[in-house]
Amino acid sequence: MNVMKTALAASVALLMAGCGGGGSEAGTSFESNGSGDSAQAISEVSNAKATQSRMSLSISDYQLNWGTDGETAEVTVQVADTAGNPLTQATKVQFSASAGIIQSSCTIPAGENGCTVTMSTNALGDRSVGGLAAITAWMVGEEAYIDNNGDLVADATDGNGRWDPGEPFYETGKIYRDDDVSGGFSGADELIVDNTYSDRLIGIGTSTCVQDSAAEPLLVPNSLQGTCDGVWGKTLIRAERYVATSRSSGVRVEAATEDNEGDALSGTWVRVYTLALDGTSKVAAVTGTTVSVTTTVDGCSPEVSPADVPSNAVLPTYHRVVSDAAECAGGTATVKVASNGFERQVNVVMSAP
Repeated sequence: MNVMKTALAASVALLMAGCGGGGSEAGTSFESNGSGDSAQAISEVSNAKATQSRMSLSISDYQLNWGTDGETAEVTVQVADTAGNPLTQATKVQFSASAGIIQSSCTIPAGENGCTVTMSTNALGDRSVGGLAAITAWMVGEEAYIDNNGDLVADATDGNGRWDPGEPFYETGKIYRDDDVSGGFSGADELIVDNTYSDRLIGIGTSTCVQDSAAEPLLVPNSLQGTCDGVWGKTLIRAERYVATSRSSGVRVEAATEDNEGDALSGTWVRVYTLALDGTSKVAAVTGTTVSVTTTVDGCSPEVSPADVPSNAVLPTYHRVVSDAAECAGGTATVKVASNGFERQVNVVMSAP
């Protein structure tokens, strides 16, 4: 399972106060004779409507210790309009998580870029699949598009800051939370959100969610198939990230000859991970887990890099044993990992410096 390659079962209604939206067109930027009102022209380019292409989600710590309750991390949403400018009115963002506890919403103040909620571990509430928990955020906004109308529509100007008929766009339907990290809706206890706003559905239909061939696939958000409407406009924009439900008691270390993608590693490496509750899946160890190396080979003082597990990993991390002398080559070294009182170790054969 590779979360980097993945593109979320109760239906809930959502009432949100959000930004404007849906297909409104801006004016031209400047009059050709230079007599236009430049201040007004700039405001027209900055339409102040949240767009899918400018929404991001980040987490301060992706590997909390899920072996205990109450470990916390900050979950932050950042968003802008198509010009990359802040929204001009307060806008609500809602959150959901497949495991643990997360605050339900936060409000982006007018003129600012984002807002933050707190998530916390709940050992009894760890319903993660394969050791990964999904976090989803959504808000009212507009579907993303490629502003290249000059290539598609006669007498139009490239990059005019609005969607014009014929431009490629990223269609969105109902939100789902991809709990099993399958990259598609599987029905395995995954949240589904109706795009309800002001007592009506927005951006929802009964069509297959087909993306324009010119759209960038990696930016296409999760949508429940058969819930798109085939037109560009207002919708609930969304973002999703995964965290590792790491546990200090499950920390492990093993010799490694290839990385998470299956590519060969050159030199002496170890893989550090947490064995998930399913007993087979491997995810990143708890943040701050330390990695050290010792040897009894005379004249050899190896080091390991990095010497701890960072806070931004989800999959197992890799650490290289670096030999400092020719005497190290072919000798045995012991690599030990330690996480909140839990320790594991493995013996490896050192390569030449």
